Amino acid sequence: MHAPNLLITLIVTTIVLLSYYVYLHRLNHNKNISDILNNNKPHLLGCLFLLSIFIVCYEYHRNCMYSMLCMAMLLIGLCGVIIFPEYHHRDHYSSAILIMLGALLFMKTNSIHPVLILSLCIQFILFSIFIKQRLIEKNKEIMVTELLLISNLVFFYVYLHCLKYC
Repeated sequence: MHAPNLLITLIVTTIVLLSYYVYLHRLNHNKNISDILNNNKPHLLGCLFLLSIFIVCYEYHRNCMYSMLCMAMLLIGLCGVIIFPEYHHRDHYSSAILIMLGALLFMKTNSIHPVLILSLCIQFILFSIFIKQRLIEKNKEIMVTELLLISNLVFFYVYLHCLKYC
């Protein structure tokens, strides 16, 4: 299997497994992904480490330094969201903002096709909904929006891969 194809498969598989893990733990009355991440740090940090290796190797093959930096922002933000509980507002929310910025900048940089531009627009809409729910309405039950954000980013990543390697 061609290296980028193997790496994208490993990235998507890791994200799907992490999403399934989150889905299983939502049954324990967790209202958002941060609650689940903070309660399962060692396991999730290990998975994040593997995901980081796969993404860095994949971005190395894509040979786009700006995309690599955007993904690094996103991964550092994810690490911060796992490490800092939500009651550490400044650190936790700074990490969440880093995730959002990394994702949006990555998507903006790589929006080279109408489908990717549409996906970027959907991400902006979802981020707006997320901000409204979490910061304005102070709603903690945001898991559906978080999962939609993740799903759209994964779709974008896979579609971008298909444009270049398929």
